[in-house]
Amino acid sequence: MIKNKFITTVIVTVVLYGAWEISRPVEIVAVHNGRVLLVRNFPYFNFLQVEWWESNKEKIHDKYGIPMVDDEGSYNVAIQGFGDGYKIKTDHEGDLLCFNDMEEPANCIEKNPLMGLRSVRGGEADYR
Repeated sequence: MIKNKFITTVIVTVVLYGAWEISRPVEIVAVHNGRVLLVRNFPYFNFLQVEWWESNKEKIHDKYGIPMVDDEGSYNVAIQGFGDGYKIKTDHEGDLLCFNDMEEPANCIEKNPLMGLRSVRGGEADYR
């Protein structure tokens, strides 16, 4: 009896935590070089990532100018996890992505690619 209650409690806790994780809104922390979005709470599953992009791309374009479409109608967007925030590039750091559009010494993040998009012929997005 106690064992069943324990197992039920664990299952309910895991399900509630999973529902909470999925329902947290994506936070856009920063935009760099007109093509990189730094985010927190990005969906884990690919289909939810695509759904998030499709339902937010117009708002993102209006607010941040992303994606920046070139003369040929193509674009590239990289969505990176913000992780522990900006870091100062040192010789001892891991794999960092640094932004030249920042003047601060702390202008790098640990690489955490979450999703990439690029346009293909006809203006459709290719998700990777």
